[in-house]
Amino acid sequence: MKKLMLLVVMFVIGFAMNAQTWKATVHRIDGKPREKTVKLIPEKSLEIGRLLINNDTLKENKYLYGHFRGVIGDTLQMNLERIRVKSLHTNGTRIDSYIPAKSLIAPGPDSTYVMNISLDEIDYLAYRNRSVAWLAETEDYVLFSSLIVLIVSPFICYDYKNQTFNAERYQYWGLGSTIGIVTGFSLQILGGASQKKFQFQSSWPKEKAKVWSFDKDGRKAP
Repeated sequence: MKKLMLLVVMFVIGFAMNAQTWKATVHRIDGKPREKTVKLIPEKSLEIGRLLINNDTLKENKYLYGHFRGVIGDTLQMNLERIRVKSLHTNGTRIDSYIPAKSLIAPGPDSTYVMNISLDEIDYLAYRNRSVAWLAETEDYVLFSSLIVLIVSPFICYDYKNQTFNAERYQYWGLGSTIGIVTGFSLQILGGASQKKFQFQSSWPKEKAKVWSFDKDGRKAP
């Protein structure tokens, strides 16, 4: 009887977890035909890209950052954290700005900023577990800081009064910056390996990336 109850409980838990999971089939529309499955559960870290303008005078796109909430019909819901807007004008002017979610939409009952995005409006999708999403936010900082230390350490280790160079001190500074650089690259590799990416727009954001399309329940494949 206990085993039967345990099986029932496990079935209920498994059903509940599966009910929260959204799956969608995507088809490759360039090159050799292939199919893959996009699988999202609540709290997955999301990055959604949209190509807004692409002509001879202006190239503009935006990225939405946040966490997966669910899908209703052909509309994806996410808990938005921030938006990045990038513009490039023909005169060379570049604009790169971040806008916090609270500046765009009002918070919901659960104090989150919910945004709805039609699947047809998704030109780029990347996701990974929230537990490793912090890697992307720290890797650049670690690398940049370590490179700065590597550059300035010879000046720090030079005794300007006696006009001598402290090689022993430089070993410690150099070792610390090298460890930082290796750590930064390691975080970059780990973060990239855990991320799933799908591009739905030809030549954007990557020029030679594979291009995908949602099935009949989402984006129409040509």
